[in-house]
Amino acid sequence: MIHPQQLFRAGTVRKTFGAHGDLIFLFIKEPTFTLDQKEPFFLQIEGNMVPFFMVRAQWHSHTELRIGLEDIDTPEKAAKLLSCHFFLPLTATSKETPILQEINPEGFTITDNTSKKTGVILYVTPYPTQDIMTISFPQGESLVPLIEEYVISVSLEDRTILMELPEGLLDINQ
Repeated sequence: MIHPQQLFRAGTVRKTFGAHGDLIFLFIKEPTFTLDQKEPFFLQIEGNMVPFFMVRAQWHSHTELRIGLEDIDTPEKAAKLLSCHFFLPLTATSKETPILQEINPEGFTITDNTSKKTGVILYVTPYPTQDIMTISFPQGESLVPLIEEYVISVSLEDRTILMELPEGLLDINQ
């Protein structure tokens, strides 16, 4: 059995497609990894992580993937899955040090190597020029730009991120 800590949210089921029950999956970010059709992915249905297997997949756009699922063969069955969040195993990301753009860092513990402050990423807000993380620290919340150059290390297993933030950045919002 897979634990939710071993998964990352990749996107949402957007709409049905065609007469065979295919679905259009909208990714949060343009994926920079490949999906293995032999490996399950998970839909969150009524709070539970339910595994599904792909029988076919075709890119619809840079962030939309049309997927046919095992045992989902009618538009009626597919419609029941609309708006579900879908999750992938952390192992679906690249084997090198993962970049933050590939994963959804919500819930990860973040430590700033400069100030030694530790907090939890509540959510990431996408903006046209830069994504912004909202991080909960004991002193309050801070907004931090999601910039790869600040990242020292990421541990998918421990769900931790070590960053080297510019001095004083965390003091701006507190």
